[in-house]
Amino acid sequence: MGEKRITSFEVSNCMDCGHHVVRAYPDPNDYMWADREQVICTKMNPKKVIAVDCEINCTRSKCNIPEWCVLPKAQTKTSCEVI
Repeated sequence: MGEKRITSFEVSNCMDCGHHVVRAYPDPNDYMWADREQVICTKMNPKKVIAVDCEINCTRSKCNIPEWCVLPKAQTKTSCEVI
């Protein structure tokens, strides 16, 4: 029960990070763009937009880790300790 297990994973895209939220971002003036999304980083305070106006099938390609990411560079490679 007091045993520690360390689980590691690589985050190479904001879509792999647990600190992202995907929200609808429709254009109210054009129904053709109703399927657009935006990706927001919840780790930043205030929350910061990672990508906006993404087509649903292309969201991952627009969410590379930005320079302003607050997670340490080592943490974007491996993280998550499970006790």
